[in-house]
Amino acid sequence: MIRDLVQRDGKRSGVSGALRGVAAAAVLLGLAEAGPVHAEVPEPPAAPSHNLFGMTGLIDMPTADMQPDAQISFTAGYFGGYYRNTLSAQILPWLEQGYCIWERAATR
Repeated sequence: MIRDLVQRDGKRSGVSGALRGVAAAAVLLGLAEAGPVHAEVPEPPAAPSHNLFGMTGLIDMPTADMQPDAQISFTAGYFGGYYRNTLSAQILPWLEQGYCIWERAATR
């Protein structure tokens, strides 16, 4: 392709050697700047959320998700006129234990 560009009237011009050198340098420079290719590292999955009772779940509905093993969590919340405090622990990979305290908010 380069050879076709530098030929004039069936004769090679003296520029062809220089043009090949420039083209080769451009290719090598492009490869050198590309650098090594790194694999993308996937993000770790997010821990499941806690519901209003402080256990693993969504809103007031438990789910089949489990917290990471040996995790202890404390939640505090206010909803519907009640304060809720919960201490929960993922004891075994399949067992979550929780202790919940409810207190009715003072009304004026």
